[in-house]
Amino acid sequence: MLRSGLCFGLALFVGAVAHADEKPDFTGTWVLDLARSELQIRAPDSSVFEISHNEPDWRVVRTHVYGGRANELVMELSTDGSPTISKNGRTSTESTLLWDEYSLILRWRESRGGKLRGDGEVRYSLTEDGQTFVAEEKMNSARSTHHNLWVFSRKNGG
Repeated sequence: MLRSGLCFGLALFVGAVAHADEKPDFTGTWVLDLARSELQIRAPDSSVFEISHNEPDWRVVRTHVYGGRANELVMELSTDGSPTISKNGRTSTESTLLWDEYSLILRWRESRGGKLRGDGEVRYSLTEDGQTFVAEEKMNSARSTHHNLWVFSRKNGG
């Protein structure tokens, strides 16, 4: 469970995003800041999110590195909340992405052979200055239940 002080700090931190009527553009290269993150899972050695956001199209390439081995995930979604279904053998994942004021909410459900294997939600937000990307992740499955706070810094020139 996240410490209450961190939760309060996150609320203030993310609340600073509420500026103008314009939704933020998440485009950029984002590098994990482990010192500012709080993870209930084993932390990767490094992590990079490369996001292309051209409303309503949102594409992310997420690369975690563990022990020198890269684990890459590519997601292409629309911010209008329309479902995207991806299949890998008998495993099917349905994902939606939609706006909640100045944050994007990713919801997903994974099933295998018609049985639910897990589900989760990630709230993506930016600080007002656009230099910090936050992903607050909640996941539930038979193997793991966790609540992670991932904090990323914008890569120079990204």
